[in-house]
Amino acid sequence: MSTNTEKAREQYLILLGAAVDKLEYSVENEPRKETQKTLLQAEMEQSRTKLTWEQLVEKITVEEEISQEKLVGKCRIRQVVAARKRLIYEVLERELMTRTQLAKALQIDPANITRICQELTNN
Repeated sequence: MSTNTEKAREQYLILLGAAVDKLEYSVENEPRKETQKTLLQAEMEQSRTKLTWEQLVEKITVEEEISQEKLVGKCRIRQVVAARKRLIYEVLERELMTRTQLAKALQIDPANITRICQELTNN
């Protein structure tokens, strides 16, 4: 896996891990019961899917400090490509669009969407 892909995946996992870490412990630093963890994880999953396409694009552009035009355009700068891969992964994880719809939005071949997803999930 390239360093940019690793960086994007690491940032994504840190983002998710921070949210889970905050939810797993009470104010008294006592571990929560399993049922509480399960309920909180389900709630977190539900809230993750509530972002729209526009909100997700905005979130990634702010975090990665790149323009929206570069993110959804044809820019080949490494940082932008890594951010675009992260966008693809998150859109499909959150089930905001199908692969075909996402390919049309990003103006790329649907096979590239599949390849990028396989790259990210296999590594």
